[in-house]
This record gives sequence, C-alpha cells and structure tokens, in this order.
Amino acid sequence: MALALSTASEQRRLATIEVQDNALRLARLAASSQEGLFEGAHQLLVTLSHLSEVRRGDAASCSRLFADLVKAYPLYVGFGVIQADGNIFCSSTPFPRPLTVADRDYFQRAIQTRSLAVGEYQIGRVSGKPSVNFAYPIFDDAGEIRGVAVAALDLSRLSEMVKKAKLPSGAMLTMTDRNGIVLVRYPDSDKWIGQPAPESQNIQVILSQEAEVKRPDRLVFRTSSGSPA
Repeated sequence: MALALSTASEQRRLATIEVQDNALRLARLAASSQEGLFEGAHQLLVTLSHLSEVRRGDAASCSRLFADLVKAYPLYVGFGVIQADGNIFCSSTPFPRPLTVADRDYFQRAIQTRSLAVGEYQIGRVSGKPSVNFAYPIFDDAGEIRGVAVAALDLSRLSEMVKKAKLPSGAMLTMTDRNGIVLVRYPDSDKWIGQPAPESQNIQVILSQEAEVKRPDRLVFRTSSGSPA
C-alpha cells in the first residue's frame, strides 16, 4: 500500500512537471509569435512608407501595387495609405466611395506617437473582414507626417497558423487585444473571435500590474496546458 501511494505521488509529480514544461513552452511560443508579428509588420510598413508610388501621391499606382503585394503576404488581408486627415488614399481592396478612418484608434496613435501603432479587433471598413491593423506614419523630407501606412492582419489566417502549430494535448492559447477581445483562440477559435475572452478580467488585472502596460500597442497572449488528473 505504501509503495502504491509513493508511485502515485511520483506520477503526479512527474505529470505536474510535464504540465509546467508545456506551459513554459507555450509562453515562449506566444512571446516569440508576438515579437515576430510586431517586427515583421514594422519592417514592412517602414518599407511601404518609402515607396515612390506612396510618396509621390499616385493613388491609382499605389492601389495597384498594394493589390499585388497582398498576394505575396497572405497573413494580411490588405494594405493601404491614409491621409493625415484620416481619409483613405489608396488600398489593395477597391472602395467605391470616400472613406475615413479618422476615428480609428490605430490611426490616431500612429499620428500622436509618430511610431508603430497597433489597433484593436475590428471589422475592416474596406475588407469587411475581422482584422487588427498595424499603422506607421509616412514622413515628408521635412519630418512632417503626410499620412499613415496600414497593414491589416487577417485573423482567420492567424487562426490557421495556430491550428497547424504542434501544441501539446490539452493546451489552450488565447490571443486578445488590450480590451480582452479574442483575436485567436486554440482550440475553437472560430466561435471565439470577436468575443470577450473568458479570462479577460484576469488578463486586465495582470496587465495593470505590469510595467509594460505603459506601452499601449500590444496584443496579449494567454497560455495554459492541461492539468494532471
């Protein structure tokens, strides 16, 4: 009987270690994924802001170029340029009437901070799809902001990437915007995208206790792994 209890205890200890290892691996995956998204979007938008089609103000050429570009970057649902007043100047997806995004948070923060800004969950006004926008200001030769370059992250594509990742059995990964709205959730991502995460209250508590909360442009990953029986 004592041997049986000792064996069961050892099994639970090993199972707990495995769960902790899986959780650590998930956390590292989440951190790496976030940094990759930010850095990739940043570099891409800086490049777009210097393209001649963008800088010379040729809307037709800019739109054609972006329409071709989105085929090469399937993680994004679209690219565009917004004028300093918030009106959309060019887009990879045609828009039949004038549109403004002056009220969008990502646009306002890109103008205010003069750096990369990340939006919240949204249904794109041009694409009509669930997305999160990355934005970067376009400067003229005098350093004044002429507009904002935008890349819209396709949340359905992001979900597909997470599904293909080899996550441990029983693992759960949730990616939210800073308001706790689900961008990606594994498993069952389709039914959760755009909904408040069940853990959103806990996420907000955690963020409020972190020094990094001073940086508003962030997505939030929460990971967990199955617990031992």
